[in-house]
Amino acid sequence: MKNVLQKGISPLVSIVIILVITVIAIAGVFAYQYYSAPKEEAKMPEIAPPTPTPTTTPSITVLSPNGGEVWQVGKTYNITWTVPYEPQIGFDGKPIERITIIIERPPTEKYFSAGIASDIPVSQGKFSWTIPSSIPAAKFDFTTSSNYKVSLYYREAKINSSDNYFTIVAAGNLPD
Repeated sequence: MKNVLQKGISPLVSIVIILVITVIAIAGVFAYQYYSAPKEEAKMPEIAPPTPTPTTTPSITVLSPNGGEVWQVGKTYNITWTVPYEPQIGFDGKPIERITIIIERPPTEKYFSAGIASDIPVSQGKFSWTIPSSIPAAKFDFTTSSNYKVSLYYREAKINSSDNYFTIVAAGNLPD
């Protein structure tokens, strides 16, 4: 046993011990610096206010004509719609302020839509329309009765339509 103690530690073991002590010392220095340094409080990133998201179904709804009415050529009728309390957001993320009014026949018919009025303020809630005998550009002839719906558009997107078809008859042909 005396011989073993006299030989001492091998050079390889000495190098390993020195490396381990060095690694522990360096780790200790880094740990000390990390934990003793003053910490800044976490700051919330600045967030821009949310952009309004388009509603899938704006609450602007056709009230009249809404189906079943019989209107006569040459007379004036009010096309009416709901005026929402809150501004409605269109498909483009902008408030719907102005609309276009279109008259439509069933899509199975040739030339099934024609413009009645455009650039109408939504806040107005109505548009007075004197029914002409025809709309030549759209090849509409109102002297023969047919089924129609009124649709409200914001730019190219339909907002709402009459729930059912109404009828337009020639002047003097109102049913009793």
